[in-house]
Amino acid sequence: MMPGNLESWLLNYLAQGIKLFTRDTGHCRRDTGVTRCCKRYREEAFGVAAVLVEAQGDMINNIETHVSNATDHIQQGVTALQNARKLQKNSRKWMCYAIILLLIIVVIIVVAVIPPWKKGA
Repeated sequence: MMPGNLESWLLNYLAQGIKLFTRDTGHCRRDTGVTRCCKRYREEAFGVAAVLVEAQGDMINNIETHVSNATDHIQQGVTALQNARKLQKNSRKWMCYAIILLLIIVVIIVVAVIPPWKKGA
């Protein structure tokens, strides 16, 4: 697409950020055909840069969307943990009630089988 020398010059220009008309392209000012050629390649290079900037903008928007989704998921996780903690406290309370009831039943059975008030047994 581009001649080798001009392509390497444009890559060097984009990589180093130097001004467009340096001493390497001083001959472009004198010859209108070459000037048009340089202008076309310059416009093409800036067009490619514009496409890259637009792609980066899309990527940033995509990142913002993912961060927003992550925030929503974290909030849902916090809510789920709060509910789990409440359920855990509730089930622990009922387990304590069950253990106390079981101990009362065991004491009643032991008292019924071995009456402590009868002496001489």
